[in-house]
Amino acid sequence: MGPFLPDAVRQHAALTPGAPAVTEGSRTLTYAELDRRGNRVARALLAVGLPQGTHVGYLVRPGILSAELLMGCAKAGLVATPLNWRLTESELVAVAQDAELGIVLTQTEFLPGA
Repeated sequence: MGPFLPDAVRQHAALTPGAPAVTEGSRTLTYAELDRRGNRVARALLAVGLPQGTHVGYLVRPGILSAELLMGCAKAGLVATPLNWRLTESELVAVAQDAELGIVLTQTEFLPGA
């Protein structure tokens, strides 16, 4: 089995910090930036008091933010649980309950459904 996701990103950040890791439209995040942003997300999630293993739902469009949240969860020892932004409110509730989410993070546009 290969390295865990945070280890792989950290390794790429050390070896090729300026290489593109995630691109969304005209914005590109390098491996060094993804590693730093993942650290910030991890610290913020742990500061809220989430114990390791907590399922963290995130309702965001695919792109840089979702990569940052995935990375932050992995670094903090939390279980990243992406939620499909195309689901109805009742479907989201069912998924959230089934996944036993400890917290849900979302973009402003999805607040009503979250």
